[in-house]
Amino acid sequence: GFLTQSQMADVLMKQSARAGTLTDALIEIGAIDDATIARERRRFLSESMDVSAIYHSTRERAPAAI
Repeated sequence: GFLTQSQMADVLMKQSARAGTLTDALIEIGAIDDATIARERRRFLSESMDVSAIYHSTRERAPAAI
């Protein structure tokens, strides 16, 4: 529920045009911010892998707190 179909098409075009990550493309078009990326990553890992206190990326320097 974060993106419209148009935004998703834009993200996929940007990602395929360069070697960036999906996260970078989402942030570049303004569809999502660093805090939301970090929160959703923690939620996903917590729910699917029971991972609660690791570093997820260079964008998130502090351990995740759930």
